Amino acid sequence: MIQNFKEYPFWKMVAASAALFFIVVNIIKFLISLFGGESFSEIIDKASTSDYLISNVMGSIVYGIIISIFYKRKARKLEQKN
Repeated sequence: MIQNFKEYPFWKMVAASAALFFIVVNIIKFLISLFGGESFSEIIDKASTSDYLISNVMGSIVYGIIISIFYKRKARKLEQKN
């Protein structure tokens, strides 16, 4: 599986990792807020603020960059071993 990562461009890996992370984190935050007693409309109002979105997008991009660098290095090391 890691060998497939060396075939993809770096920016595509960052975008895919960031998008997946953004979706998963927002689902988890939504469920935690929902079970925490907040109403659906309160959750949507909080999630649609610019501060909330900017912080989540920036966090997702940083995560995507870190994971992409990690897997690119790992693929390169595996390639050197073979």
